[in-house]
Amino acid sequence: MKGDPIGAKGDFVTSPEISQIFGELVGIWLVSQWLEYGNHRPIRLVELGPGRGTLMDDILRTFNSIAQTKERIQAVHLVETSARLRDEQRTKLSPRIGAESLYWHDRIEDVKPSTDQFTMVIAHEFFDAIPIHIIEKTAQGFQEVLVDIDRTAQTLTTTSASVDSSNRHRPANFRYVLSGNMAPLARTLGQSSPRFANLPIGSRIEVSPASWAIARTLGKLITENGGGAGLVMDYGDDKAFGSSFRAFHRHKVVDVFHQPGMCDLTANVDFAYLREAISAGGEVAGSLLIRHS
Repeated sequence: MKGDPIGAKGDFVTSPEISQIFGELVGIWLVSQWLEYGNHRPIRLVELGPGRGTLMDDILRTFNSIAQTKERIQAVHLVETSARLRDEQRTKLSPRIGAESLYWHDRIEDVKPSTDQFTMVIAHEFFDAIPIHIIEKTAQGFQEVLVDIDRTAQTLTTTSASVDSSNRHRPANFRYVLSGNMAPLARTLGQSSPRFANLPIGSRIEVSPASWAIARTLGKLITENGGGAGLVMDYGDDKAFGSSFRAFHRHKVVDVFHQPGMCDLTANVDFAYLREAISAGGEVAGSLLIRHS
């Protein structure tokens, strides 16, 4: 991970970093789930992509301020791969719950179902950072959209209709191309949701098999043994997107090939796709869509 992408000097700012009210409201929702479904079982919190630990810190403070949940949290599991962020999380959260109750994992699959704890999973602005594949429906079936090196063009700032619109204003060395019929993954992804079968020819969609696998694991985690609840908050909608893949650099949208490795890459989340994965193991309440002008 390059530098610190979060904050005024980074590429983006998340809701918990703006106001503690956001995390407190999330904490209240989690408390309500435990009061209704937890049957007084000990609480286990799991957060995917906890960043600096700000959201979890606000959640723990909320739990500790309510009599019924104070000291009911037995463990906090954080799915985080960055050693630097793990250190920040340890420093921030240890005073709230104690270092002995904090656990870190590289993958959600490493968090095992609990037989006696009520597990609550939080994923805030996590799935929008998971890698995607772009596939296009053609007369021959689904093909994958790949990145190729254009060894002839010096610039692609043309408005000619003969140039793929997704290639306009692209750095001269890169272009999007179709895989042809040699990419079986595209066919597999095209069959991964029944919603994709009726798409018209020419449609492009962004599909994240990694997100599907994580969501399926999340569903199992909160339904097996001790049970639980999950809350996913992200940018997206109940549909597949075709051209939401974008890059942020210093809080501005830039070309996805701008300074590779130095930008924050993101794509909108297909919540219907996550629901299909989770619903195989647990009940899904649905999505609440919030728009800001």
